[in-house]
Amino acid sequence: MLFAVLGDIHGNLPALEAALVEIDRNGIRLVCCTGDLVVGHPYPNEVIDRLQEVRAVTVQGVKDRETALFKRRTERLRARLSPEAFAEVEETYRRTRSAHIEALGRLPRRAMTTAEGVSVLVCHSCPSGQEDGLYEDTPRSRFQRERECANAGIVACGMTHAAFAVDVDGTLFVNPGSLGISQDGGPRGTFAIVDTDATPLRAEAVAVAYGG
Repeated sequence: MLFAVLGDIHGNLPALEAALVEIDRNGIRLVCCTGDLVVGHPYPNEVIDRLQEVRAVTVQGVKDRETALFKRRTERLRARLSPEAFAEVEETYRRTRSAHIEALGRLPRRAMTTAEGVSVLVCHSCPSGQEDGLYEDTPRSRFQRERECANAGIVACGMTHAAFAVDVDGTLFVNPGSLGISQDGGPRGTFAIVDTDATPLRAEAVAVAYGG
C-alpha cells in the first residue's frame, strides 16, 4: 500500500494542489499531514478546505496553534516572536475564517492511523513533543528514545522542512520536507510517498513544482 505524508504547507495552496495531483495520479487514498497548515502564504482557508476534502489525517503544528490562540494570547506572542513572525501570524489570523480558526484549535498534537496493518503515528516535530524537530543526522540515540515514545511502525514528522527517511530498529521515521517553504528559493516543494509493501518499509521524497 502507498500512502502520502505532507506537511509545512504554510498556506501555500498552489503547492498543495500540485502535490494532490501527484497523489491522485498514484492512486493514493490515505494522506497524512504533519501540521503547520498556515502562516507564510495567503491561502489558509483554501488549504484547510482541501485537507478536509481529502480527509487527511492532520495534526496541529506550531503555527496552527499560534494562529488559533492569537486573539487570546496576542501580547504573549508579540513578546515571544520576532516582529516579522508576529506580523505573519497576525495577518494569517486576519485572513482565516472563524470556523477555520476553531478547526485549527481542535487539531490534535498526535494522531494514530494504520496503513495495511502498519501503525502510523503522525506528529508535528517528534513523538515526545511539538517543538523539537528531527533531522536525518540527529543522533541515533535520540531516534531510539522517540521510537519508544511512538510505539508505531511508522512515524510521520515535520517541522524542520528537511526531507528524510530513517529506519530505527524497525520503525521508519519519515519527514516529507515542506510544501510551503522552498529549500532553494524556487517554486518547489516536497512531500513523501511511503510504501508499506516494501521490506523493509520504504519512503520516497517527491518534489513538485507549482505556479505562483
